[in-house]
Amino acid sequence: MDWDPHFCWYVTRASGIVAFALLALATGLGLGVTSRLADGILNRRWVFEVHKSASLLALAFIGLHLAVLIPEPWIDFGPMDLLLPGTSPYRPLAVAMGVLAMYGAIVAASSFYIKKLLGHRTWRALHFATFGTFVLALLHGVYAGADSGEPWMRLTYFVTGLAVFFLAVFRILAAPLPRPRPDATPTSLSGGAAANMRAR
Repeated sequence: MDWDPHFCWYVTRASGIVAFALLALATGLGLGVTSRLADGILNRRWVFEVHKSASLLALAFIGLHLAVLIPEPWIDFGPMDLLLPGTSPYRPLAVAMGVLAMYGAIVAASSFYIKKLLGHRTWRALHFATFGTFVLALLHGVYAGADSGEPWMRLTYFVTGLAVFFLAVFRILAAPLPRPRPDATPTSLSGGAAANMRAR
């Protein structure tokens, strides 16, 4: 069987799309589970496990997406072109956003295994920052993807982008308000009422 010279190009396109879909799923589930949007509908532990698996699978497909670009004959990519932002011979800005998204995905996936070292609050803040990783991946796909002009791909970007944006806004709005300190004096009380409460 003859070797198809376009094989690597097909694989990198397909793996990039799959990686983006998995990253969108992981981001959406992460935002959903922290905002408790699916409480009462889905088991939070199950949602978290799917979120974790999707993050790790996205990283694997990102690795495949990069690996097959090096032997790809049509664009002369070197390893450094795929690891250093701005060095790519092909659409350097768009590829740079993909490189930064890759590093963001690595940090997010690695954080599952150092959660105890980071602490729960830092770990959650780091995971919420992965919203930026999704945005970079989305921009990379739109401006560097070979299929970004196809109607089905445009629809994919639009639907996933809108869904993640909605979940991010919901997560921010649903964040619990800080609890007042036990020694705080309510500002809405009159001076006499506040004095009475302090006397108690």
